[in-house]
Amino acid sequence: MLSRKNSLIHNVREGLEELEIHKSTRAIERFVDELSNWYLRRSRRRFWEGSKEEKESAYNTLYETLFTLTKVMAPFTPFLSERFYQKLFQEVENGPESVHMLDYPVLNEKKVEKELEEHMDTVIKVAELGRNARQKEDIKLRQPLDEAVVVKNEDGQEEAVELFQDILKDELNVKRFRVIENEGELLHTRAEPNYSSLGPKFKGEAEKVAELIEESDGEDLKAQFEESGTARVNGYELDEEDVELVKEVKEGYTSSEGKDIKVFMNTTIDEELRTEGLARDVVRRIQTMRKELELGYTQNIDTYYEGNKELENAIQQMSDYIQKETLSSSIQKGGPSSLSGKEYLEKEWSIESKEITFIVDPIPLEQ
Repeated sequence: MLSRKNSLIHNVREGLEELEIHKSTRAIERFVDELSNWYLRRSRRRFWEGSKEEKESAYNTLYETLFTLTKVMAPFTPFLSERFYQKLFQEVENGPESVHMLDYPVLNEKKVEKELEEHMDTVIKVAELGRNARQKEDIKLRQPLDEAVVVKNEDGQEEAVELFQDILKDELNVKRFRVIENEGELLHTRAEPNYSSLGPKFKGEAEKVAELIEESDGEDLKAQFEESGTARVNGYELDEEDVELVKEVKEGYTSSEGKDIKVFMNTTIDEELRTEGLARDVVRRIQTMRKELELGYTQNIDTYYEGNKELENAIQQMSDYIQKETLSSSIQKGGPSSLSGKEYLEKEWSIESKEITFIVDPIPLEQ
């Protein structure tokens, strides 16, 4: 983020000096989007759960970034920037009366790590494409998948994925990542008849030949065409114009493609992955109940459940994970003999059309 902040200063100044203001504003817009939807979202656990040093580092970086951003934005959004400055920074910085009295930010080239920024660009692209691929098959992000495959087109992409694969695994909720250079292993060829060519050539038998083509192995026809320029199907000789060879993603995968990179997601969900997906849905419901009770981030709860057997089994198998994510000191089947909290919440939920009831009982802070 510190590198990106200095690159922002460079890009905005460059746009201003060249009187191409639109370049400056686009740089700011992109930076704000990345700060909010990537850096802050990815850093939430650092802010909430990190060590003292990690929290200080995260907060200091965020403060420095926002203060610089306020000054960078000042010529473009003068009133909004002024309000940010007055509310957030003037007293802390013991600064002048207005943000417009401050010096405009200057690039610190020593803080720019171009390769790191390029790697993170790749990671963000892979994450976006992976989410798009999931959406094509209507697979929610809480459902873990086994594998994501990146087809690289440029140097440095493989290194970026390897360096930051923990981030990508978390972003896309997959167990494994790999990078390949040729997507052929994840594609297959399907044959379609070209009726405009088959009709004049085979006349009354054209429909029969078309059916034979549809039933044929596309890879076999492709190999025959590459070897001799023709192919034979049940005694009928075909020319290349008689058949359309269509490349498709293999069954069990889905894909999404960007300008210079392509991502495949393995969509096969076994019992273990399904159980973990149900557990993540359970966590989401309990977290929602915590919010309804307006509990603090550090307040523990006791959790009780009863309902659909498959959901109960998933909770039992993933109890350690659920307890950690929801700050549950205990998670038990059935109802409590007594409720320790002054306020508790009981709620029935439907998870994938399966009913289950949770009781969330806050543990008093003094305990």
